Amino acid sequence: MLEVAGTCFQAGDEVIAVEQQRDLRAPGSACSDFVRTGERGRVVEVRAGRHPAVVVDFDRRGRIEVGEAFLAKAVRPGVVGVLAHSYAVTSHMAQGETYQVGRHLSTDASSRAGVHVGLTRGRADARLYMVRRRDLAPSADQHLGLPRLENDSTTLEAVVRQLEAQRAERLAVDADPAAVEVASLRRSHNLADLVSLAQASPDPATSLPARAYRQAAAAIASAACLEPDPALVARLGPRPAGGLDRREWDRAVGEVAVYRARFAVTPIEDGAGATWALGSAPTGSAMAHYETTAALLRRAEVVHLARRSPAELAVERRYLQRQLAIGLAPGRHDGAAATVAFARRHLSEVEADRATLADRLSELEAPRWRRDRHGIDVARQSLDAADRRQAAALDAVQEAESALGAVEASLPTRQLVPERLDVVESALDRQISAAVSASSAYLVSALGEHPDRTDRSSRWHDGAERIESYRHRELGRSPADGFVTDEYGLAGAIGPRPADYLDALAWDHVADLAAPELAPHLNVSDLGIDL
Repeated sequence: MLEVAGTCFQAGDEVIAVEQQRDLRAPGSACSDFVRTGERGRVVEVRAGRHPAVVVDFDRRGRIEVGEAFLAKAVRPGVVGVLAHSYAVTSHMAQGETYQVGRHLSTDASSRAGVHVGLTRGRADARLYMVRRRDLAPSADQHLGLPRLENDSTTLEAVVRQLEAQRAERLAVDADPAAVEVASLRRSHNLADLVSLAQASPDPATSLPARAYRQAAAAIASAACLEPDPALVARLGPRPAGGLDRREWDRAVGEVAVYRARFAVTPIEDGAGATWALGSAPTGSAMAHYETTAALLRRAEVVHLARRSPAELAVERRYLQRQLAIGLAPGRHDGAAATVAFARRHLSEVEADRATLADRLSELEAPRWRRDRHGIDVARQSLDAADRRQAAALDAVQEAESALGAVEASLPTRQLVPERLDVVESALDRQISAAVSASSAYLVSALGEHPDRTDRSSRWHDGAERIESYRHRELGRSPADGFVTDEYGLAGAIGPRPADYLDALAWDHVADLAAPELAPHLNVSDLGIDL
């Protein structure tokens, strides 16, 4: 007999491996013939002495020596040694095995499925032994010295009640009889085909294609959230860790994937609106799906931008405003179009003059008794000059059309600027709303404590919104940046009044409500306007 780590082994013991070990192989066997979890064997030899070990004849691996290091290994909490006696095994371990006789031990904590496995292992005989769990060992959370309610039901009653309380396991086809048909439809049809079949069904709400469509759409959306399109990640950011932001992100990415699969669209790179993700805007019934998905995309993009710092958003906002005011004026297109029209009209006039001169030359060169050679020379020179004017006019038309084409090519960019500016403004609005709710120290310094009265509370809230809007949009400062200056009051919250007139207007707009005594009265003479 050999005792290792509290477990005794002797020849004839039936054992089972509780953990696979790649180093346990029979001599000369392949590397893949190692002992795996759940494999059984019989101890055929016990070796004591300086290097204790047991020799186990495993059913499918042959004779293998298991040394002390394996017998005393801590496999997991409460389990020591890679070998355990297998006269009794768990129902989980016994699944798939068949014995001549089956004996199952059940308690009032056993599951219906576990008891079923235990009673169906024996070929010739099966018995069920029952015991109360409290009789095996008292619970660690019980205070044996204190009075407690005693359950006086018998062991049989306790076990039966436990088994009856559990719901029977159901197959997928029991829960959904159409599961097989739905799976077949999903394998043989794409999403667009399922949509067509569902719409053509007499009862689209309950038809198999409609159910298959919903399940396929859900699967597509889930897969898209786990492996999103890199273009979406670049625009919406990576998937948030959780919360409402993650829900918004999942809805947007999932709906984009479903829309693409349903309508087989091609996204337009750097396209305006939602075309960058959804392709050209459709017509008909698809428009509603397009608009819904586009709204989800915009909301997710705003959420992503709102996580950036106010300083970054303020810089981008000023750049976009400058682009909108200077670089992308609508008059550029109208001017280019007018230039094309003028060039074409001039070309038409030149072509008409040339045609007149060509007719005049033909008339002079017509056969006759006496020909005006001087008039013919002058007419030819005039026609040559008309050809040059026509070529120059044609070049001017082509140049004007090229300029107009360049302006028209920039139209998507012209649309992108106000769209992007709107998204940035919405992200700033989210940050401003959160900052007002925080009621930072500089807000209290400028406006006083938040009043309890409803009428004053509304005015306080409006003043806080103006202050935070100025801080975020003009200064790029968040509540975490604290006071702008060391002064108490409005200057500490938004800084001193700027010297630049346009910047000062924004400052005055805040002071108008937050600190009226600081807002200067506008004098028309200050503007240099003579009325």
